[in-house]
Amino acid sequence: MKNLKNLIKKTMDWIFFLSAPLLFFSGFPQTLKLLRTKKSDDISALTYFCTWLGVLLLVWNSIQNGN
Repeated sequence: MKNLKNLIKKTMDWIFFLSAPLLFFSGFPQTLKLLRTKKSDDISALTYFCTWLGVLLLVWNSIQNGN
């Protein structure tokens, strides 16, 4: 049981490291585009999904670590 908890914690650490690039590479360009054009009609659904997935992973990691 202890080994399983350690495996889950290590997996969550790696998932956390995935969230930062997801947020940066998907969210940052889209945010800049929104600020420049003031239009949200042409935002990519995939990058929007990746941005929110990154946010979800960060929140999940914070809850797991008690932050």
